[in-house]
Amino acid sequence: GGAAPHAGLAELEAVMADGPSRSPAENVEVLVPMRDKLLRQWGKEDMVVAVARLHLGSALLKADRCEEAAVELKECLCRGIAVCGARSPQVLGPRRELASALLRLGRFPECLEQWRAIGKTYKRHGPRSDLAVAHRETGRVLQCLGNTEGALIEVATALEIHAEGQCAPRDVSATKFLMGTLYNLMARHEDALASFQEALRLSKEGGAEETEVVAQYFAIGTTLIDMRRHPEALEAFTEAHGLCTSTKTSEAFKSMIESQLAHVRQRLGLASAEEALEAHGRAAVAAAWMPECTRTGTSVLQAMLLRDAGRLDEAEAHLRKVLASAATDALRGAVLSLLGTVLAASGRFDEAVAVHEESLALVRAAHGEGDFNLASSYANYGGTLRLAGRLEESEEMLRRGMDICASSCAAPKAALTAHLNMTLGEVHLARRDLGAAMGAFREAWGPFADPQDRVRVGLRLGDVYTLRLRYLDGLALYSEAEALAKQHGLDAMTEQARSRTSLVVEKLTTGA
Repeated sequence: GGAAPHAGLAELEAVMADGPSRSPAENVEVLVPMRDKLLRQWGKEDMVVAVARLHLGSALLKADRCEEAAVELKECLCRGIAVCGARSPQVLGPRRELASALLRLGRFPECLEQWRAIGKTYKRHGPRSDLAVAHRETGRVLQCLGNTEGALIEVATALEIHAEGQCAPRDVSATKFLMGTLYNLMARHEDALASFQEALRLSKEGGAEETEVVAQYFAIGTTLIDMRRHPEALEAFTEAHGLCTSTKTSEAFKSMIESQLAHVRQRLGLASAEEALEAHGRAAVAAAWMPECTRTGTSVLQAMLLRDAGRLDEAEAHLRKVLASAATDALRGAVLSLLGTVLAASGRFDEAVAVHEESLALVRAAHGEGDFNLASSYANYGGTLRLAGRLEESEEMLRRGMDICASSCAAPKAALTAHLNMTLGEVHLARRDLGAAMGAFREAWGPFADPQDRVRVGLRLGDVYTLRLRYLDGLALYSEAEALAKQHGLDAMTEQARSRTSLVVEKLTTGA
């Protein structure tokens, strides 16, 4: 007995010697018959079979055959635990590979169990740098389970260990990147941006692959969109897109970058809504092969573009598809809030109100009464109630949103407050309370950064001045709005401004 297993191991090592030169699929083709042969020769309890399963599981994982990989890796781990013990460093390899397979399969509770065990082993045996990775990956799985607070604790622990100075810059970068993702989920966008920027700096210093840098520019860009800092977002996506031409970035991810570029260019008046929708359509096709969170983000953004383009049936279909697979109440609440705006735009006010009420309940349960996410839900609900003519209730919802913004530290609160004031101005205008409408529109005027919003507010302020018979002030605002719309290629808004100008000039000329 003692020498026989070594003969099998030598045979396996000989086969694996050429492994790096083969593709993952080719390695699978070689290793399946090798595993079967070793099983016949030595039996399933021999460690050489466990080692073969580890190699095969790793190859299957690289070939995106995750279900089969999980089976092989679990068999390997069970045998390793039987021989070496559950806390032995000898079983860390199969545990980590199995955790990767389970994460990709969406089997998060099982994945969490593996990373917890990995962390306990590293805590006992070291090294500290790997313990930091275990905390980070535990946080990643908790995030997938919807436990953002728990994830934040794990990732913060990883960063504390990184601060001891024993970790590679790329590991610290990955942890900073995950922390940024968590901050975004909590609407702490300033903190998220700082984390992503630090991750980018560390990646560059550590000589990271450009694909990693592309992902970081992408995250910076999406965060800047949330903060309504569209010019800076355009710079980040342009950097990401430029790097794609010289890297192995997947076509799917390139499509995602191009869709975000088109979205930002549209917001800045540099591209048409049709161009943005076309880019998002390509991204939606590409995202079919990407993680669920990516597919969800693409569908939601495309639904918003479709809604704004008046293609309401398509927007509703996109959002209902997202709802069917929403993994958390927080996501479901956010999507329902958007769906309510689509239904309201379709004139289906009773359905819209019911959807908004469900959204508010879910968002409250997920985030708490004073959370910034709830302010966005109040803003959408207030807009729906205004369209339905329920002005008192609309104002109540809008003011609830404003109260949350006033006490929030979230970076986008200025932009959201401006939107709330814009809608409130419309409520006052519907009541013919011109003084209050002017005050609300003026409050909205400053924080709007992108041209479409500034033109929209400028036109409405001009309308109020005109209704108050202050024609010259109204003309000045229409002229400014027209110039801004023309500068950014906003043809429809340019025409709206010209039309208003013509009407006022006619009133001044005829004395009507």
